[in-house]
Parts: sequence; structure tokens; C-alpha cells
Amino acid sequence: KTLDGNIGPSRLAFTLMARISAIWGGPDVATISQNPVAPTTNPAPAIPGFDRFMLDRFHSVCWEVMRNPSFRPAQDAQTRQVLTEIAGLEQTIYTKTGDVFIQELQNGLFPTLGINGDEFLRSLTTSTDKKGFSSYLQGLLKNRR
Repeated sequence: KTLDGNIGPSRLAFTLMARISAIWGGPDVATISQNPVAPTTNPAPAIPGFDRFMLDRFHSVCWEVMRNPSFRPAQDAQTRQVLTEIAGLEQTIYTKTGDVFIQELQNGLFPTLGINGDEFLRSLTTSTDKKGFSSYLQGLLKNRR
């Protein structure tokens, strides 16, 4: 699993995953805004089980890429574009799954990263532009290495 020579296709893949999630993920159950409100409804994907698929497959591949040692968005503009698409996908997963995604992060990702996740969740839920969340992720990755 290498990104070498696959930056363009990787960017396209994350863009497509976000688009597929936006369509098949069903109605938004959470919103991203400066003053986010806690999600109150359960995911209702257009394809039954697609909410779980987004969490199990799409979310996990985001972190597989971000954990790759050759993935260095702070040093490479093309890789930074991939990170922006990853940020958009993560936000789409949040809008489609809401609290289920937050629980997944709190029980899985955050303990693995050794963070409490408050800052991550704040950026995820309040960055109305995916570039804002991407900048947060870039800082997180930089601090982790």
C-alpha cells in the first residue's frame, strides 16, 4: 500500500467515496455549523447497512492513508489535496451517521491516537469548509510524527 504514483487516483477515490456517501448515506442527521447541534436522529441510509459500511470501510481507509509514513501533506501540495478530500469524506460520514460516528471515534480512533478527541470533534463539526478541517488534520498528523 503505497501512495507513490497514486496521488491523483487517490484524490479521485476519496472524492468519489464522499459523493457516494452523500447520495447513498440518506438524509443528513447532523449538520456542520459554527454552533453545531447534537444529532438527534438515527442514520437512515438509502441502502440498508450503508451507514455501517461508511464507518467500517470509508472511515478506516481515511486513517490507513493518513497513517502511511509517505503521506506528508505538510510537505507536498498534491498530498495536501488528498487530505482535503479525506477531510470532506470524514465530514460527509459525520453528517450521514451523526452520533454513531462520534461514538465510533470515541471508542476506536481516539484511544488509538492517544487523544481525548474534543478538539477533533470541534473541528469536524464546526469547519463549514472542508479545508478548515483539513488544516486541523494536517496539524494533528504533524504532531503525531
